[in-house]
Amino acid sequence: MPGIRISLTALLISLTGAAALAGPTLERMTAPEMVPMRFHMPAVAGDAAAGWSAMPLGRDMQPEAWATVDDLPVGEAELEPGPYLVEAYLEEGRRLASLVTVIPGMAPDVTLSAVAVADALVTCDRPDGCGYRDPQTGLVATLPGGWSVDQPMFYETAGGHVADLPTTRFTRPVPGGDTGMGGAPAGTVIVLNPRQWRTALGPCMETAAGALCRPADASAAVRAAVEMLATTLVIDSPLD
Repeated sequence: MPGIRISLTALLISLTGAAALAGPTLERMTAPEMVPMRFHMPAVAGDAAAGWSAMPLGRDMQPEAWATVDDLPVGEAELEPGPYLVEAYLEEGRRLASLVTVIPGMAPDVTLSAVAVADALVTCDRPDGCGYRDPQTGLVATLPGGWSVDQPMFYETAGGHVADLPTTRFTRPVPGGDTGMGGAPAGTVIVLNPRQWRTALGPCMETAAGALCRPADASAAVRAAVEMLATTLVIDSPLD
């Protein structure tokens, strides 16, 4: 995942000159403290093995993703602190994905979501929400606990006009519905910058990332999720 990165050393050279780097009071850059992590399958997956990967989502993090070479029942890694998209790739194209924020001193064992997700769909398993950043579009948000987000995209018309703001959906599984390996149907859909949205479907509100639209019959919990999204949605520069 290539990106433009300016090192602290280069910045100091530009501000103070190369001679300043030799000064005894200048602290050298140190590598971030790496955190040991163990990623586990949910109980519904049994003893299945998978290919594991973790993609860093933070702008100030090193851009290289971690991945296993072999299929393993547990993914073990040492990761830089920050938010990650952690994925387990199973047989027949099935995939599990969760947003995980790695913090120094945290318990190393993390179990992925029990919901088998469609392509480019990730789920937040933390009740207090998960930091989310899409490196391709620069979309940043706090994803409410229990909600999933599709891969954001820029719509393009037949005439070649590309939208200025990305579009995506935030979904929540039906309570009591199928949450096994076959996936869960979305019971609630919140849409950012929908291509078409009729007023009768529900209200929209303006955010720093565009129009956020919710169902007209949204419950208090859904309205709370909309508020969390609306106050945290921004567009940052893409990493690549």
